[in-house]
Amino acid sequence: MPVKATVAAMAAADVVIGLSATWYKPQGLLISNDDVTELVAQSDEKLAQVPDGDGSGWSRR
Repeated sequence: MPVKATVAAMAAADVVIGLSATWYKPQGLLISNDDVTELVAQSDEKLAQVPDGDGSGWSRR
């Protein structure tokens, strides 16, 4: 789902802020820290990045 649609759905549900994190599946990485960082940057401060296990996914927010 595009970030704009996600933020709109959050607003419609009165969600103030959402958390976004890297995702792994048994075969490996699905959503990287770089992907999450880009999503957070596009969200007008409506998404915050959750750090991954090695601590490299901290949000700049």
